[in-house]
Amino acid sequence: MTSEAQFVALAQQRLDDFYSQLALTGEVAPGVRFRLEGFLEAGLVLQLAEPRHLANMINASYRAFMGEPPEPCPIADVPVQLPVRWQRAPVYPSAGKDSC
Repeated sequence: MTSEAQFVALAQQRLDDFYSQLALTGEVAPGVRFRLEGFLEAGLVLQLAEPRHLANMINASYRAFMGEPPEPCPIADVPVQLPVRWQRAPVYPSAGKDSC
């Protein structure tokens, strides 16, 4: 197996693991996301994958686990940005200094 094929297989496995966990639990630690984005970007820099092929892999994995196409990423000039939809964090009113 060539290094390109090894990278693509490992990238697909990591993408599927990431989106599987996101679909199951509704969240993934930010560090996991950032490491995966760095791994994918390194693959681009080392020319182990083409940008369009990698984008198609990301979109297909998202769609497979999240059940819908991903929303477009807001920043166009970033080589790799994983689409995620985090659940909104609960927000409670602060006690403030006037409350007892």
